Amino acid sequence: MATWIITANASKARVYSFNNFKSPLELVQEFEHPEAREKEQNLVTDKPGHYAKQNPMRGSYEGTSAKKLEADQFAREIIKFLEKNNTSKEFSKLAIAASPHFLGQLKSHLNNNLSKLTKLVISKDYTCVTEQELMSILQDEYRKAFYSVNG
Repeated sequence: MATWIITANASKARVYSFNNFKSPLELVQEFEHPEAREKEQNLVTDKPGHYAKQNPMRGSYEGTSAKKLEADQFAREIIKFLEKNNTSKEFSKLAIAASPHFLGQLKSHLNNNLSKLTKLVISKDYTCVTEQELMSILQDEYRKAFYSVNG
């Protein structure tokens, strides 16, 4: 069964499939989330509100930023796609390479089943590399991860 590789950042993600390192990567799905590239002020319609404290000092409400909310929504979209395809047994292993901040958001939404299938996690954004470069990077990362532990 295939291994799926996700390369992602807050605005773009690609899901690839491959069976072994001798076979080429096959693009399964590509996601775009242009809202992540917007300025914060373009994502919100109003400024954060103020609230009154019992003491005479002014207080203000600091909520989650709109950019974080957009990235979280995108992470959920990707994970939902993975869950759907895992249910139909499209892949047996998962590798995730994502920008550090977005990786945390993806991991926070992984269910137990997807977590068990995740064999490699890389905290780096590889969304702009070619498929050949990505395959070479994956081979190196797999060697580091499995041969240093087992070897």
